[in-house]
Amino acid sequence: MVKSLQFILNSWISSGLICVILFTPQSLVADYSTFEPALHVKTLHNDNLLLERQKDSGLETTITLEGEISYFTETSRLSSIFKFQNNNYHGVRTLSNRDDYTLGLIGENHNERNTWRFDAKGIQDSTATDILDIEPEDIGGDVGQIQDDIKRQRYYISPSWRHDITEKSQIDLRYNYSDLQYDNSSKTNLVESNNHNVTTTYFVGINEQNTLLTSVSGSYFESDNHSKYEIATINMGNIHRFDELSNARILVGFYSLEAEVPGLKDNDNNFLYEVSGQYDHDTTSLFVSAERILVPGNSGDVYARNQIRFYLSGMLTLTWNYKIEGKHYRNQSIIKEISDNGRRQTSIRTSLGWQISNIFDINLGYHYKRQKESTEANSNAIFLVFNYKDLFSN
Repeated sequence: MVKSLQFILNSWISSGLICVILFTPQSLVADYSTFEPALHVKTLHNDNLLLERQKDSGLETTITLEGEISYFTETSRLSSIFKFQNNNYHGVRTLSNRDDYTLGLIGENHNERNTWRFDAKGIQDSTATDILDIEPEDIGGDVGQIQDDIKRQRYYISPSWRHDITEKSQIDLRYNYSDLQYDNSSKTNLVESNNHNVTTTYFVGINEQNTLLTSVSGSYFESDNHSKYEIATINMGNIHRFDELSNARILVGFYSLEAEVPGLKDNDNNFLYEVSGQYDHDTTSLFVSAERILVPGNSGDVYARNQIRFYLSGMLTLTWNYKIEGKHYRNQSIIKEISDNGRRQTSIRTSLGWQISNIFDINLGYHYKRQKESTEANSNAIFLVFNYKDLFSN
């Protein structure tokens, strides 16, 4: 309880003060404000909750309360995001009931040619969190579901500035800081770490459908096991717009990396890529991507990750809908003399939803997971979710 309270205080104090200083003067006289509350109650039966070779079935029940409060003016926005999730397990002794928290602040201010934005977020959860519920940029997010249920805290700060050079060209400059901390991880290979990243991206529209982009970034990653990574990356690509809602994106990049641990120094150079597409039309939405990226790991190192993601949703009738989402990734150690903790995992989730009213719906679904390399195992789960979501504004 003490650490949970400390987590909340740290999240709000560190991010709140900056947002208040930068954006409160504009938001004191808000043109309008909104409040979006949501409640999710989920019950899941899984034949292998721990994702181990020796299957151990159990029940998992989560109650999630979340919301976003926003203030808007002609030139600014200030939003506060909160999420509380209570997790209860039955039938599996090694998984403890717990409470997860997410707190975030977003401040944005713009004029005719400039946009300033500040994002901050604090997350307290567990390494038992499923990979489909983890954002791609999360430090330590590659853990996925593992045998060790370890509580962790993650903090993110990201100020950015975008400038419209001409009607067709823009430059974007952003800094990202992330920090990963664990509780009681001494008996595992989990290592606390932090990461700094600065990225500059230049966009230029060559016609109504195509936008070329070039980005240059530098990263510095260090961990409590005294490993350090210095990374320089360049990416070039094109965004093609089919219409206002559908587009395709192709990027090709190259990185140069220097790594250092006590008694060893090494370097590596290799290619990166991203191919993705977004399609939205009437009642159907589809997103597909394949990419090779660098990600901070959970063991105090940096991985090259090859991953495929997809998301498909649509309406069957006015009240019935469906969702299919999945992710497959493989982490590969860049310098095996420093770390050789490869991991491959697949997660697929599908559901059928019934829209009871504008604010209530129920979803029944199936979730399949498979893991190789670290531990070869798979799991099957059936879940039922009750959702409430509303919007209030004035």
